[in-house]
Amino acid sequence: MRDIKSEIGKKLRRLREEKGMTREVLCNDESELTVRQLVRIEKGESLPSLKKLEYIANMLGIPVSNIVDHEKAALPRRYLELKFLVTHFMTYGDEERIRLKESYFDEIYESYFEDLPEEEQVAIEAVDAALNVFSTEKAEYGENLIEEYFGQLMTKKEFSQNDLLIIKLFLFKCLARAKDKRDAMVLVDKMIATKNSSDKTSLYLITRNLIAMTSILYQDEDYEQLGPYIDELDKLVQETQYFQQKPGIDMMKGTYAFYVEKDIEKAKVFYHQAMVCAHSFGEFDLENKIKKEMEKHIKIKWT
Repeated sequence: MRDIKSEIGKKLRRLREEKGMTREVLCNDESELTVRQLVRIEKGESLPSLKKLEYIANMLGIPVSNIVDHEKAALPRRYLELKFLVTHFMTYGDEERIRLKESYFDEIYESYFEDLPEEEQVAIEAVDAALNVFSTEKAEYGENLIEEYFGQLMTKKEFSQNDLLIIKLFLFKCLARAKDKRDAMVLVDKMIATKNSSDKTSLYLITRNLIAMTSILYQDEDYEQLGPYIDELDKLVQETQYFQQKPGIDMMKGTYAFYVEKDIEKAKVFYHQAMVCAHSFGEFDLENKIKKEMEKHIKIKWT
């Protein structure tokens, strides 16, 4: 794999210099590719993803096949299966499920990680760091990723699936009170505005990130700002059929109705819907949590 990285890097540098193009000109506003990333690619230190190869080829005015065969740039099928598992498998804080998810990461690191394009390596590291932040409540995991990619995310006009995974890490750090939620809201608002409804995996990741954003606001008791995000979540749940999120969404609707709309009866209805939905999914711990939330806010006992 080192030979492939070196071969692609040398070829890219030669093609760029033949065009008389500096790295700064090729990278443009750095929203798709930063100068630092291009330097690593040209030195043979990292492998570009197919998307980055397509961007470079477009800037150079050549087909991707002039740089590398598509087959060489394709990702292994088993790796894609594992990536799906680590991005979709929910742990719910359960230790056994966390251990199972960690075993998927172990297989990726042992069998595929070294040969992955840099963009894929960053995505895996981001998901792994987010799991560690969530399970340990320590915000230092993945800080190097945020330091390098945060500025690029803020300038992007639209987000790839891997971008959404880095945003998830940033949101988890906000939940750990290590980052500014105002920056999180900027990213999430852009994420909503640019979402691609035909990309089901991205819609799933956006749904998960919206849940994290509402959790940040809920944690800070910033109920006034919940409304638009809850509405968007409702639409996404219908679109993706990801109904397992309904209990949590209805619980937040109940809190919003109570504190913002000042409608106690409406709040009771949403809390009740949330508990019934959680019960129907067999999520009895969640059902009990929703009941406690309702009793905390509305100060009544539900029988």
